[in-house]
Amino acid sequence: MNTGDAQTVMLDTSAATVFMSQPTIVDYKMIDDSKVVIFAKKEGQSTFIVYGDKGQEIHNSLVVVNRNLTLLEQQLAAYFPDEEIMLNNVGQQVVLSGTVATGRVKQKIYNFVGEMMEKESKDLLVMVSGDDQDEELDYMTRHVYSGVINNIKVISSQQINVKLTIAEVSSSFMDEIGIKYSAIAGTAGDYVNQLLHFSATDIVNIITAVDDDKVGRILAEPNLSVISGETASFLVGGELPVVTYIDNTANVMFKEYGIKLDVAAIVLDESNIRVTLIPEVSSLDTTNETINSNVPSLKTRKAKTTVELKNGQSFVLAGLLTSENSESVIKVPMLGDIPILGALFTYTKSKRTTTELIIVATVNLVSPISTESVVLPSMQKVTMLERILRVNLSDHDREQIGEITATMGFK
Repeated sequence: MNTGDAQTVMLDTSAATVFMSQPTIVDYKMIDDSKVVIFAKKEGQSTFIVYGDKGQEIHNSLVVVNRNLTLLEQQLAAYFPDEEIMLNNVGQQVVLSGTVATGRVKQKIYNFVGEMMEKESKDLLVMVSGDDQDEELDYMTRHVYSGVINNIKVISSQQINVKLTIAEVSSSFMDEIGIKYSAIAGTAGDYVNQLLHFSATDIVNIITAVDDDKVGRILAEPNLSVISGETASFLVGGELPVVTYIDNTANVMFKEYGIKLDVAAIVLDESNIRVTLIPEVSSLDTTNETINSNVPSLKTRKAKTTVELKNGQSFVLAGLLTSENSESVIKVPMLGDIPILGALFTYTKSKRTTTELIIVATVNLVSPISTESVVLPSMQKVTMLERILRVNLSDHDREQIGEITATMGFK
């Protein structure tokens, strides 16, 4: 029975006494000696027993009252008219079943049912790795409702591809190609379609085409795919052992260094994607080693940004500057060591290098492909003659040339 339902129970013999174990859940009303109407008040269960004139038991049953889902089904159909979702009572649980197009719709239906049923909920947090501790992403928090089981199936999970280019360029590079962030928005990152007609691909192509370490160099080009609502990470580098002592006991901790990237992404609707990027570039600094253990320190450049993009859009994150000073002394052997006069034979050179880290990211919605559609690169063995003459021969020509060279032209 559902809450609010009533049911008539017909008896074979006349009833004298009716017993209901939980009258607040199920109550009854005698219509006549052989007819009893029971009606459900709220969710739960109650034992229903009827006794005859001689005290004999003539009826015994367990009445289970479930939540009436009729109104909720009507509301669900009104808010999600394109989805076919079924609701079923299983004990004290409500089970959702059906098929939807995306995971985002699945979560929205689940939240709707949980809120309408006024079920208690707890937050399931999504974390991304930070430097010392994990960081929470509020916009990716999912609600879990007690008493609601989500068995809705998704036809195809939405997947997001994030392609990044991490480059280190000279401090004047961005000005040389005509991009001035402070003049546009006063912030380190901005959409590339506002950057004076430059695209993300243009910036990367310029760095690659120049191929000069004095101008810039590509550090890494990670390409990560992640299911909507999940996280991914990328690391190219190593781990630095750091020894600490607590109560004369040595403890070794490993700290990652190199090029590291943490990504979290979620599809908001058909055209908008929200992405959180935490890029980090670190290197060993041997000039600042610890005195006792000679462990180098780390030079680190790190950023965190959350942006909202459309499918296929790119953005540039910049402004991560670093400056290095170096000084070298060049002197004439022996003469440069003469007190006072040695300065005339000594040349001191100071150099200051300023570099900027730029990160170009492009976001695309992707879908898996079948194995038959995958085309792998192949290598074909080339003969010595082809390499010398720089020609491509057919298989038939290779076979004939092979016979000639094997027999020295004689058969």
